[in-house]
Amino acid sequence: MTILQSAPRSSRVTGQRQANRWSVLVLLCLSLLLITVDATVLHIAVPALTAALEPSSVELLWIIDAYSLIVAPLLIMFGTLGDRYGRKRLVLWGYVLFGLASAAAAFAPTPLTLIPGQGGCSAWAAR
Repeated sequence: MTILQSAPRSSRVTGQRQANRWSVLVLLCLSLLLITVDATVLHIAVPALTAALEPSSVELLWIIDAYSLIVAPLLIMFGTLGDRYGRKRLVLWGYVLFGLASAAAAFAPTPLTLIPGQGGCSAWAAR
């Protein structure tokens, strides 16, 4: 019976990989926290949005559901783009897009300007 063993790895290389894995995990957790807080704020703000913008029932439905409806198909697309062009670049652009879309949604004067802002936030969430 022959036992094959691989050469022992350098502890320096293993340590770098472990540090990289933890930093990636922290980045993903912070991104997920940002998405969750954004969705929570949206659902808590529905009464204030209804009073301020006076949306119709269909517009209110779109305000609430645009975030979720856009995230699902974009997950596949941004996963493929991340593999092709690099995940780091995509995450950084996603943060920029999320910030701009959140600002647009925060200062939206009408329901029809709020709905695309919510969709832009979900485009970042999909990356």
